[in-house]
Amino acid sequence: NDPQFILIKNALLNTADDAGRKGPDYQYGYGIVNGVRASDLLSEKRYAFGEVGNGGVNASQKITVPANVSKLRVMIVWHEPGKTGFRKDLVNDLDLEVQGPQQVYLPWVLDAENFKALATKGRDRLNNHEQVEIDNPAAGEYTVAVTGYSIPEGKVPYSVTWEFDYATPALELTYPLGGESFLAGDKEFEVRWMHAVPSAPVEVQVSYDDGATWQTAVVAKPGAQ
Repeated sequence: NDPQFILIKNALLNTADDAGRKGPDYQYGYGIVNGVRASDLLSEKRYAFGEVGNGGVNASQKITVPANVSKLRVMIVWHEPGKTGFRKDLVNDLDLEVQGPQQVYLPWVLDAENFKALATKGRDRLNNHEQVEIDNPAAGEYTVAVTGYSIPEGKVPYSVTWEFDYATPALELTYPLGGESFLAGDKEFEVRWMHAVPSAPVEVQVSYDDGATWQTAVVAKPGAQ
């Protein structure tokens, strides 16, 4: 029941790069782990903790969405006790919804009997993690509402995180970050980045005189890293 565990799991799931079908699926889950984005989420403190009991509602978390956001993702994760004697696998069932300026948004739901079906939006009765994804959210204040739909005992602690995708993101270098050192004769070929414009090439430059002058090392094709 470690709050740090449910926060780390939450950050990794909510910042994953979507793969396969839109939304979560049975092949890729929430996507491919993006450690840089997860680290940014934690360092920028885009998370909170809460707790809720049976039939209770916690709507204390507010999120301010800035302009130029193309996607908002909000996720809750809670710990499951793994007790015996309960008829269904999910002991504690929490519900997530995000209340926006104009409407209420529900989380992704997968079909437990049709593994190939696309994810839809609705109430999840199977998992101890739920994610709301909003495309092109209007700027303004959003409220995260967590309800204790079915909690047999006491209150259940949970973590909530929020992640933004920007319509015109700034190119971010993810490796090297500066301060690396190499032995004489070593050859370093790898440069990684994220948030590049998909249709535009990226020019990689290198300096051998501590930044006094720069020269082009390579012009990467669109989508390359």
